[in-house]
Amino acid sequence: MITMSKMEQEEAESNLKIMHEFLHCLRMQKLEELNEIHNDLQYIKEDIKAVERHRIELYRARERCSIKLRMISDDYNVKTSLMDKHGMLNIPEVHERKDACSGSDSQVGISVARKRRVHSQVSTLSKFGFHVGSERVFIRTF
Repeated sequence: MITMSKMEQEEAESNLKIMHEFLHCLRMQKLEELNEIHNDLQYIKEDIKAVERHRIELYRARERCSIKLRMISDDYNVKTSLMDKHGMLNIPEVHERKDACSGSDSQVGISVARKRRVHSQVSTLSKFGFHVGSERVFIRTF
């Protein structure tokens, strides 16, 4: 049996204690890194879900826009087929088409379309001998 001196035994115990503390600290560090990785994975999962939801929302918005554009196109086709003999026609404006895609009713687009429609109607009335004032419609005498 090998006998160790008291000094050698103390040195060996000290080395084992240092090794034990080192391994314990290393374990704690790796557990913290693992926890950070788990947190990162959780954030990534949440980001993936958010991106998927956004992608679905965009797909649905595109479908709504496509449907509205088809409706406007169908409306336009009906209006062009019903054009009167004077060539007067109210065609949906570009503003209205943009509103269909955005999903919102733009007051500016609607008012521009109404203004053009009124101007077109006033022009038509003027061609047939009507004088249009700010308050009344007068018939011109020839």
